Amino acid sequence: MKQIILVVVAGLALLGTSTPAAATIISYSEQGLATGSLGGNAFTNALVTIIGIGNTANVTSSAGIFRNVMSSATVSVAGIGTATITSSIEVFSNQLFQPTAAGGFGLAGGNGSIFDTINAQFATYDLGSAIGPLTGASLINAAVNTNTTLGVLNFTSAQNSTFIAGAPEPGSWMLMGLGFSALVVKLRRRLTN
Repeated sequence: MKQIILVVVAGLALLGTSTPAAATIISYSEQGLATGSLGGNAFTNALVTIIGIGNTANVTSSAGIFRNVMSSATVSVAGIGTATITSSIEVFSNQLFQPTAAGGFGLAGGNGSIFDTINAQFATYDLGSAIGPLTGASLINAAVNTNTTLGVLNFTSAQNSTFIAGAPEPGSWMLMGLGFSALVVKLRRRLTN
């Protein structure tokens, strides 16, 4: 039992000593006013926020387009709610998009834009670091349907949007630590019974 506790304590110590600079986990977000539907519920000029969590080690590039498939993502639509995105999605930076570079969220594999921002700073952005806020005209593809826990998400139009990338919110790390602590307590109870 002492060995298990030492392993758990060592794991907690490693969690507490990791520095944000060494972390490869990154959060990307896209926010703006959009019109469309979520799970059959129509919205018009509602504030929409998509947040995805990825790992910079997974960034790929080809012909001036950088991609990072998200490990998890959510969408929040004012007046409707927040849903987990169940389709495989990616964040991309298209350095060659014309008339100026663009970036945002799309279906994984380059299979259609979901919600993007057009901004010249994407011309040198490789998805591997913090950036933003980058604001510009929005780009959506009305033919793209994205699956979520609340039903299908579809945009028909969007106004200006803002893209930001950076370290995940501190609350995400705290929740991960609480989950690890709960696992330790459960393991300890199982061993003492």
